[in-house]
Amino acid sequence: MAKNYMIGNWKMNQSLNDIDSFFKDLKLENNQNNFWIAPQTLHIAKTIEAGKNAGVLVGSQNISDQDHGAFTGEISSDSLMEMGGHFCLVGHSERRSYYQESDDFLNKKVLKSIDKGLVPVFCCGETLEQREANKTMEVVLSQIEAGLKDVTLNNESELIIAYEPVWAIGTGK
Repeated sequence: MAKNYMIGNWKMNQSLNDIDSFFKDLKLENNQNNFWIAPQTLHIAKTIEAGKNAGVLVGSQNISDQDHGAFTGEISSDSLMEMGGHFCLVGHSERRSYYQESDDFLNKKVLKSIDKGLVPVFCCGETLEQREANKTMEVVLSQIEAGLKDVTLNNESELIIAYEPVWAIGTGK
């Protein structure tokens, strides 16, 4: 049976004081770890610590397809797990468009995440142009097929697919 999750991508917005205030005021009833937060990388440890009593799970906004090496600015899945991270976003529309991350590259990130015990939140969605051309299903299914190629799961909790239509982000539509 499908579960619903609320996953907040904080992007580059929260300060340490904002994190403290957020968790001080947060009141979750009947939380079953369905509330997840992806803060800036440098705030992951702080958010994990602050979120422990609230039952909020914390992850990263990005993950490397490599284990280690000379990859400046990348996030190692081993390091994220060591910190207590639970998940990682893969394929966010901003990563696809600003950094030209291809479906094949995203597939490597998904496979690496699962292999390391992280839950990849695989983001997919169409642009306004694609939507207006009635290509929504074609685009989204293509992203899912390529991005999840060779993925084998033991259970449904090892992967989340997040539909995020690019045309709806910040447009008011």
